[in-house]
Amino acid sequence: MSFAIPTDIGTLFRFGMPVLFVLMAVMAITQQRKLRAKLAETWRALADETGGAYSEEKRAIVKNEWVGGPTVRWTIRGLPVTLSSHRQGKNSAGTRLQASVRLVRPFQFHVMTQGALARLASSPRLWNLVLETAEKEADKKAGTDENAGAAKEAIHKLRFMAAEPVKTGDSLFDEAFLLKTDDPDRARDFFGSSGVSYWMQELKKTEKGWSLALAVADLNGSSGLTLELQGIDTNPAALRAARSLVEGAIGRLADQGVLAGSGRPAA
Repeated sequence: MSFAIPTDIGTLFRFGMPVLFVLMAVMAITQQRKLRAKLAETWRALADETGGAYSEEKRAIVKNEWVGGPTVRWTIRGLPVTLSSHRQGKNSAGTRLQASVRLVRPFQFHVMTQGALARLASSPRLWNLVLETAEKEADKKAGTDENAGAAKEAIHKLRFMAAEPVKTGDSLFDEAFLLKTDDPDRARDFFGSSGVSYWMQELKKTEKGWSLALAVADLNGSSGLTLELQGIDTNPAALRAARSLVEGAIGRLADQGVLAGSGRPAA
């Protein structure tokens, strides 16, 4: 019987490790290709289901995020909707469904799945600190920066995030989600709609951490309805629930008379 001696082990590492690194690199590339293929397959299927279009868009950095790549575009009640992915770092990626809407009266909300991170992110103390700091910075730039006024207006519109979470009275919803809004009554009606609440619960079955927000998007009066999922999502059931939730949300805004062009008067 022979035994490996230190010099033998050194030789093994010296000549074997490069081969091991190459094998690991090949495995990683193969895995990435499989993931890209799965992504293209499931997102193309969603495009077919919605009557939309799948495309591969040029990647670029927008607002400190890498965006682009596989994208699906379709319309809901004539409104353009986009499914895309974004990445801020190696381990920070997300899937985003977004629709641009125009409202006939102000209405904003931000709802997250319940959890320690959500409770921290929605802390009134944290938001008051953030908004106060931002307001002080805007005051310093007043008179020298033409965007200072717009910044203060944006800060004012976000004040609802510094309030305590809103309870809807629906124990199933309140146990599962954390809600902030600038119009509690309208939000209770919105999230009490079966077309919204059902798909929120369905999405929660497949995706544990996600958020849905309706917020002012620009100074021209447009708002953005945004559903954020963690990671690059290739789960057909999750994508179907996410798409249906966005459809239900837009439908409910129209039913409430909040959505411009819905043909219904705002209450």
